[in-house]
Formats: sequence, structure tokens, C-alpha cells
Amino acid sequence: MATSLLMPNDEGPNKNFMGWQMIEVAYVTKDMRRDPYERITHLGGAGWQRSQPDVVQQIEQGQEDYYILLDGIPAKLTVALSRFGAKYLKTELEVEEPHILLSLPSQAA
Repeated sequence: MATSLLMPNDEGPNKNFMGWQMIEVAYVTKDMRRDPYERITHLGGAGWQRSQPDVVQQIEQGQEDYYILLDGIPAKLTVALSRFGAKYLKTELEVEEPHILLSLPSQAA
């Protein structure tokens, strides 16, 4: 899978990458009892927190785009479908399970 590296053209957690307004995800809230596809319950960043279903809906409807930073390089979040039919989020760099997203720091809901 080819990925494109997008370079920010402004400062702050919410950046404009080549014309796309993207929101930085800094932490996730996890339910460790669930499988990896459903483990993330909420995502958050500087001054905001949303449930995973809300973020999925916003991405699917083209309302917002989200990213995380990996060694200073943005990785866009995408919506995927598990083999069980559950929608979940992962980075554009991941093939299946959201290991990179799950490695973000945890924040209590």
C-alpha cells in the first residue's frame, strides 16, 4: 500500500495538510476487555474528546480528518471493517489491527 507523506503548513495540533483540515489525536481511551478492533472507545487531543463511533461517522461523512504523529510525520486515520463486521479506526500505515493507534497514551474517560 502506497502512502503519501503530507507536510504541515501551519502550527498547532490541528493542521492544514495540503488543503485538508486535520485534527491531531494525542490519546485514546481503551476498554481492555474488548478485542483489538473494538478496544478504543474514545479518541482525544488538545481540548477535545470524541467516541470512536463519532469519529468514524465524521470521517465517513467527510466532515473531519484525523491523524497521529509518528516520529514527527503525520499518519492519517482511516475507517476499516473487521472480519466480524465492526467498523474501527486505524492509521493508513496499518494493514489490519490498529496496533499503532492502540499504542497511543491512555486517558481516562
